[in-house]
Amino acid sequence: MSTKSKRPEEIMQILNSRTKDAKYFLNLDALASSQNWSANGFHKQIDNLSYLCDLIQEENKIIKFLLDSVESYNQPPVVKSPITNSKPILGIDLGTSRSTVGYYKINARGRSELEIVANQKGSRSNPSVICIYKNRIYFGDEAIKISSKCPENLIYDSKRMLGHKYNDNFIQYMKKYWTFKTTESQNGGILIEVEKRYYQPYEISSMILIELMKLANDHLKEKTNQAIITVPAYFTKEQREETKKAANAAGIKLLDLVEEPKAATFCYGFKTEDVQNAQKSRDIVVYDFGGGTLDVSYVEIKGNSFNVLCMDGDPFIGGQDFTNCIFEYISPEVDKVCKSNWRDDIRFVSYVKNQCDEAKIYLSDQDDYDFEFDIPPKLQKNDSVFELNITRKQFENAARNLFDRCMNPVSNVLKKVNRDPRKIDG
Repeated sequence: MSTKSKRPEEIMQILNSRTKDAKYFLNLDALASSQNWSANGFHKQIDNLSYLCDLIQEENKIIKFLLDSVESYNQPPVVKSPITNSKPILGIDLGTSRSTVGYYKINARGRSELEIVANQKGSRSNPSVICIYKNRIYFGDEAIKISSKCPENLIYDSKRMLGHKYNDNFIQYMKKYWTFKTTESQNGGILIEVEKRYYQPYEISSMILIELMKLANDHLKEKTNQAIITVPAYFTKEQREETKKAANAAGIKLLDLVEEPKAATFCYGFKTEDVQNAQKSRDIVVYDFGGGTLDVSYVEIKGNSFNVLCMDGDPFIGGQDFTNCIFEYISPEVDKVCKSNWRDDIRFVSYVKNQCDEAKIYLSDQDDYDFEFDIPPKLQKNDSVFELNITRKQFENAARNLFDRCMNPVSNVLKKVNRDPRKIDG
């Protein structure tokens, strides 16, 4: 008999049908005890009773199966591991600005467990940066710290470079914000120059992946190389291939690439109380705004079923663009107190960009922000200190185009699905 779980209404239909058969033979048994039967009739009834015994035995098996089916139907789904051994599977969110690693493992009861791994500082996310200093590779917060000695060796935005050519308009636009050196490869790709060595973007991403794997393995106190990596929904074929190359270079056995909005949907869905309610449907919009990309998805959740109805996004906008916007906004003021070549001083530019990033975060929930920092003597024109107050309103006006671009995918998704926005649950 099939072991496929059946719905309760299907189970009741089977039970009712079997019960009618059993009652028919039980009635024959009662008739035999109240009337005189001929020899042939008696033997015929014995055959019927024998069949009834077989039927009851079969019925017991059926009932046990049906009860198991009901229990299976009412229980949450058991996520089975795609591997045959007990090695943990790592989940890696390889972000533009920050990256995270968690692990997935089947426990003794056959169910899944998930934990996001914290770094030495206790943070569960790590800056997606690499600094190469004296041929040694530094990652995350350590890379930022060591970069004070060599700001031109701090490499970031490697995810935004994946799959692009050096002469792409987007790359040429981003170059003016990078404090590291880039050049064109023989096949038109991007090369990052650090300490007279050249690296392709996927090699920098692989360094980040290696460090995340180390972090997870140290936490687990066992070694695993199996992982799933998230990618933006609008990553091109070339960008996905570059991500796979990075995983391979990091020694990762890549089980799958999962689109970031889908991963966010699963996380939301399985944490809600209604996930096990197969009859209740929920409509949600997943707004995944990262450091370098934006994805928006409209998802219908019914029980543990997730149906992505529509996706839209912008692969060329992220949180770093708002940092760059503030940098451009204050630059004319910096020009007034600094010499014209201040943009050539990588150490100073890096410091100013960090101040702009801090301002962006501060203005998210505060009315204004005060810039105040020292100007290196060699760059001073009149003053030795730069001071400027920027209000939240000024920031919003300066970044109006970026805010509009952030809302366009939401409008597009709602138009495509033709759903009433008032019925969105989350």
